[in-house]
Amino acid sequence: MSEIRVRGRTYNHIHVIIDGQEIHSFESLRVSQNINSLAGSFNVSFPNKWITAIEQYPFLLNKEIKLAIDGLAILLTGYIESVNCDTSANSHAIRVMGRSKTADIIDCSPHNVKQFNNQTLQEIATEICRPFGINVINKATMTLDKFPKASMRVGETAWNFLNRLAKQQAVLLNTDQDGNIEINEVGKVRLKNSILDSRNVIDFQVSSNMTQIFDSYSVSTQLTTQLLQLNDQQVELENAVVVLAEHKSTRPGIRHRPFTMIAEKNLTEAQAQGRAMWEDARRKADVLKSTLHVNGWVNGDGELWRPNTIVNVDYQVSGIKGEYLISSVGFSIGATQSLQTAITLVDKNAYQIAPSIDIDKSLRFNLDAESYRKFYEQNDADASLGFSNNYDEYNAPTVKIPYRRGE
Repeated sequence: MSEIRVRGRTYNHIHVIIDGQEIHSFESLRVSQNINSLAGSFNVSFPNKWITAIEQYPFLLNKEIKLAIDGLAILLTGYIESVNCDTSANSHAIRVMGRSKTADIIDCSPHNVKQFNNQTLQEIATEICRPFGINVINKATMTLDKFPKASMRVGETAWNFLNRLAKQQAVLLNTDQDGNIEINEVGKVRLKNSILDSRNVIDFQVSSNMTQIFDSYSVSTQLTTQLLQLNDQQVELENAVVVLAEHKSTRPGIRHRPFTMIAEKNLTEAQAQGRAMWEDARRKADVLKSTLHVNGWVNGDGELWRPNTIVNVDYQVSGIKGEYLISSVGFSIGATQSLQTAITLVDKNAYQIAPSIDIDKSLRFNLDAESYRKFYEQNDADASLGFSNNYDEYNAPTVKIPYRRGE
């Protein structure tokens, strides 16, 4: 097997440890990690010497597995979720598959649904993840604001709830090699001594897809019955849908394709605007993807390739040159025992949000005429209100709150 050098040290063995028992031989191994996923995944195939009798399988479902280099758990720590056994007259093989320990956060819906008050994302995530034995590590350099109120919906998975909160603060939730949750900002790590070019790239594929791209993104919230003063008359709105913010995509050539998201009721207009811009950036990142394969698992900085890092690319054959964000990596060992890494690249500005519009961030939106009037005076906005009844999903009138973006 090819040797691996990490931080100047040479490693000669890759270990598979299941429930504390090391398995000394395997035929192939794949580990995948993605910037959009809370859990990494793995797929390991073992030779036929383990297929003597089904009751002797050491690969038990739900057992903890560690994929390590020379005993160091730096690839993945997770659980076996699936076991496949293939036999024929001439061959026997067994394959185990699963995900990082954080897969439980993705799949499970806590029984005790509660409301969190005046807590940060890390505090909320820590409380939710504690029963699963998963720690939450904050690696974001920015200050995470506290959520005045954050409620988990009945039947909502822990991941959907936490990801919903993370999007509001423009951070990512990922897993580390030990199965903990990390709170990260996008693209803060740059590889200083790594470059992807014709010297180390084996092959290169580029794909594009526009099916999830829209020309405008709006963020709305649904309110209970409220009274609105309009033209000297009080208008009662039941379950009104309030449009907090709209963002027009800067990508040219998109036909009329609007997209609406439902946000938490306590979002400010600035937060809603940022959420819409985040969604636009995230979807733009999925339009054009470049996937390449390189020999080995280690970059020029002496570290394993990781998602959410910036790398310099100079691959003249494809015409791609400049800095790109690594969105996913896949480590593999094939039948020849050679190491390869599949690296997916997106625009380095993917997931980044432009500065928030300049408004009073303490202002909470409601259907109170006096609050509207103060908002318009502070932001020099058009004082007219527009109504629409085309929000079929909620069968409620839509109140559009006009505003003018800060210069």
